[in-house]
Amino acid sequence: MSDPLMQKFCCNPNSSSISTLIHFNSGLYNIICLVSSLAGISGAVYQMLPRHETWLSLQWFSLTSLRGRQIIIWLALGDLFASLGVFLRCSSKLIDYFAYGETGNGDSENADYNIVYCTILVMWTQYFYAVTWCWTLCYAADTWLAVQKRAGYPWLYQCVAWLLPAVLQVSIYLSTGGGCEREETSQLTNYSLVAVVMVSSPILFCLAVRHLHVLAMSCLGQLTNKERSVIRSVRLRFGLIVLAFYVCWLPNLLHGLLLAMWPRSPACFQITLWYLMAVLNPLQALFNSAVYRRPNLKLVTPFKNSRSEMSETTPLVQANINLSDHLLS
Repeated sequence: MSDPLMQKFCCNPNSSSISTLIHFNSGLYNIICLVSSLAGISGAVYQMLPRHETWLSLQWFSLTSLRGRQIIIWLALGDLFASLGVFLRCSSKLIDYFAYGETGNGDSENADYNIVYCTILVMWTQYFYAVTWCWTLCYAADTWLAVQKRAGYPWLYQCVAWLLPAVLQVSIYLSTGGGCEREETSQLTNYSLVAVVMVSSPILFCLAVRHLHVLAMSCLGQLTNKERSVIRSVRLRFGLIVLAFYVCWLPNLLHGLLLAMWPRSPACFQITLWYLMAVLNPLQALFNSAVYRRPNLKLVTPFKNSRSEMSETTPLVQANINLSDHLLS
């Protein structure tokens, strides 16, 4: 769900400037957000479940998998808290909707409480979504380093992922004077980070794939079908990661550009983008649980013998072993 949209309704629930769009406080819209946030929470929880490695325990691929898995856990944690913020906000709005109708907030004391509660959830959600953007960028950077067999910078990742969003939120708060009247400032500050990730991540992934190709050629002098299979699978994996991020956040970026370049744009444009944001933003966690999944990591379950999975092989696994052996030689 769009954070500036949440901010607009929290701070100015009866503003005449959005009178034509007041149906976004309706039960239907908030139910859509609620369902989407529940899907995001489910995806984040699934991503954080314990897993064990079924092969390549001492190979290069295993090292990158372990490093990447640690970052993915932090990314899933940010997704979980962000989706939880959307879930709580929509639950509150649905309670108000069924109690007071679309535009009513009860008495003035209850209305003031709702504004404070909703504003806190807006800041919470904005912060943790920014955290996920930073972890996405850290994953891309660490992948590029891992392919070059260079050490990562976990403490730097932690600082960037947790402190940078906090600085952004403080800057938004100070620039608006603690109020909600400058939506454009919030849009620019938040979505500039989204734009950075959209530009930087594909570049880093392309560099990583190119380096894999160079390493394979330097070791063998030519590429066999197995090495080509590995490179294709890696390229597909990185492409899906980038695609998932673009799908989830491109509507937000377009909405920010629309406000900046066409403030009085037709309501139908904004309605379409807002519904897309309501559906796609929380679904980032669900998409991430699919695109970040590694075939050599299996869920730890008390009803299954993990040793039986050690003998499982697929063409992709064999290709990974072949490439890893040459990279380590």
